[in-house]
Amino acid sequence: MNTRSTRTGLPTAPALDVRTDDGRTFQFSRPFLIGRDQACDVQINNGRVSRRHALVALEGGQWQVHDQQSGNGIYVNGERVDRVAVGTGELTVRLGPDGPALKMAVSASAPMEMVRTTQLDRYVREQPGEAPAGNRTMMFRVTIKRQRRTYHILLGAALLVGVAIAIYAYHTRQQLDEAKAGAEEVFYRMKEFDVLVAQTERQLAQAPGGEDTLRRYRQQRRQLEESYEEYVSRLGIYNHALSNQERAILRVTRRLGECDMAPPPDYLMHVNRYVDMWKSTDRFVKAVNLAQQRGYTKRIVAELKAQDLPVEFFYLALQESNFREDAVGPWTRFGFAKGMWMFIKDTGRQYGLQIGPLADRDVRDPADERQQWEKATHAAARYIKDIYATDAQASGLLVMASYNWGETRVRDLIRKMPANPRERNFWQVLAKYPEKVPPETYKYVMNIVSAAAIGEDPELLGFKVKNPLADAQ
Repeated sequence: MNTRSTRTGLPTAPALDVRTDDGRTFQFSRPFLIGRDQACDVQINNGRVSRRHALVALEGGQWQVHDQQSGNGIYVNGERVDRVAVGTGELTVRLGPDGPALKMAVSASAPMEMVRTTQLDRYVREQPGEAPAGNRTMMFRVTIKRQRRTYHILLGAALLVGVAIAIYAYHTRQQLDEAKAGAEEVFYRMKEFDVLVAQTERQLAQAPGGEDTLRRYRQQRRQLEESYEEYVSRLGIYNHALSNQERAILRVTRRLGECDMAPPPDYLMHVNRYVDMWKSTDRFVKAVNLAQQRGYTKRIVAELKAQDLPVEFFYLALQESNFREDAVGPWTRFGFAKGMWMFIKDTGRQYGLQIGPLADRDVRDPADERQQWEKATHAAARYIKDIYATDAQASGLLVMASYNWGETRVRDLIRKMPANPRERNFWQVLAKYPEKVPPETYKYVMNIVSAAAIGEDPELLGFKVKNPLADAQ
């Protein structure tokens, strides 16, 4: 687009027309902010919109929309982007995957400066053949010239302010990116200590010696967690326009060993869908009530804590069996999985459970310790800890995938990856092996994460049951 006045030769800003969902229209020839804050030029009062969600600035003669580290991002054609240019046609930018939309287009009218310059020329310039101007006309022209100079001074000042805002936004974004990278580094360093702690605990269970090392690892891990909390507070990760449900999802995601600053862009949206699926059935309430009434909750939590595991693995038993100790799964090449934790025969034996005489029949077997919930829970906590401490690299979501899909098959994938928590986590496995992870396993993991998020405050989300873990810890 030509951004130079044909009459004056001075640069002009192509105006940008902006239209909101609620029918408001704006026109800008300078940088402007979009967000929930009242100080924003385009103020949108919507919970999905961050206080300062996006900056729109003119760069090289073209308008560019920049995400301002917003909580829900900016989306174009369903894809999240950090920045996007407004081309020759109309651009629709959505604030968040399902948030309000704005339509933007370069104005069809002439740029503001060119219009005003043309009007001034009518009075200032004498056309050939015109009669000499009188005193009154000359005085009027002097006044117009002064107004013109004032206008250009103000325009120059406005452009300088616009450039300053853009530079400030760029440096702020750069600082935020650096702080976020530092936070992720601390988080994954913290997870490395989780692995060291877990492995040292396993060694101590087999032979004494090494208690001082374990204490040192735990202390260093606590120090890293304090540093990470400072980063989270400074970056305001939980202060963006997040719902209570989304905050709960991020909290349990972190406790289950995945970085709450680094999930895929559509992660919250996906887990929210699974929360909605739980809302469509009474399964969550019935299962949690059963666990509470029969005294399962405290014992399950105690076994998980004894292994120094996230207590949110409680919901793995919900997903496996709805906390039914008499559960029997479908026939597989490994036989029938049985009990609250749905052990197959070989894994049950490996963790000290006696297999009953009716193991190959689709019935409850009182002599089968897989269907004796206390013994099975003790075995399950040890089994989960073994996966957690070794190949899963303290990724709770990867542990869940292993439990569902079979730790051998998952192990074959993750052993091809570098042995550190930054590389061996659920996100990386999905990214590197998208065709190999079964949809059933992905759904299994999302069901447990969403159930754990609901468990943070079930009543707030419309479930008529209290947090089952609140009184069990």
